[in-house]
Amino acid sequence: MALPEQAITDINEVHKAAFYITKKVSDHQIVDARGAARFNGEVPEPRKGVRSGHISGSKNLPFNELLNDNGTMKSDVELAKIF
Repeated sequence: MALPEQAITDINEVHKAAFYITKKVSDHQIVDARGAARFNGEVPEPRKGVRSGHISGSKNLPFNELLNDNGTMKSDVELAKIF
């Protein structure tokens, strides 16, 4: 299953989407794949210069929830249910 062209974007588009999401005038959704503790700012961000916490209006979906126990990606059907 190929991702739609609109599913991946650059940082400028992320910032623009975040602005409109916080104003509740957008049909975009930012998905943050970090673990919940990092997303919630409960643990320090390991990357230098990156603030703790998340982009306002973003939803958390930790990347490991998209994987099977053996490290492979879940099936298209399973991923569709998650998203």
